[in-house]
Amino acid sequence: AESIERVDPITEPSPKSLANEDGFLLPEFNELVSQEFSSSAISLPKSRNYKVVFPVKRTEKNDIDVEMEIKGLRNQVYVLQERERNLEMQLLEYYELKEQESVVRELENRLKISSMESQLFELKIQSLQADNHRLQEQVANYSRTTAELESARTKIKLLKKRMKTESEVAKMQLSQLQGRLSALLVMESEACKENEEIQEKLQRLRDLENEASELRTSNERLQRENSELAIKLDFAETVASTSNSVHE
Repeated sequence: AESIERVDPITEPSPKSLANEDGFLLPEFNELVSQEFSSSAISLPKSRNYKVVFPVKRTEKNDIDVEMEIKGLRNQVYVLQERERNLEMQLLEYYELKEQESVVRELENRLKISSMESQLFELKIQSLQADNHRLQEQVANYSRTTAELESARTKIKLLKKRMKTESEVAKMQLSQLQGRLSALLVMESEACKENEEIQEKLQRLRDLENEASELRTSNERLQRENSELAIKLDFAETVASTSNSVHE
């Protein structure tokens, strides 16, 4: 009987696992990596050095939607990791069959693609968490600015009613408060200008949700392909068993 060399798919991956017989990356893997890295490049958290205030009140539903999206992505990561472990077990079983080297190479490709998808999901989760934290800080800053503006406006109205009877001291106080109001109005104007940036960030979050939906579709496709691979592997095992019986 021929001796069969075991290869651990974790510590000693086959050099041909991600390439065809000519030594080039498989087109499917190359295209997937290019698309995923291109999409993930815009989803990484940006610098937190900003003075943006959020003009729209944040609702509990938005927080729940973001948290549900994050949980959904984590569940998908878990499913991919489980599938990765299953593929590793299959590789260990079928590395013993030299006649099935082409099937083993295909399984290695699937394993590497699943690992890459898992890492990309982790990056998207981190990006969503960073964006959520940044938006919460912007909402808090906007609330403080609005409270100060309303307080200044209220004081000005009261002082205007008493201007006829109060002294120059009251007029000086009014002037100071008007200056304060002007500064706050400038801040409010700047916040309105920066509102477009916040809207762009919200649009980016919606784009990420769309990407997550596309990734779920891709995951379903991969599950179907795994089912087909399982059928092929069962057939290969039957052929190998038959071949061994004939040799014996």
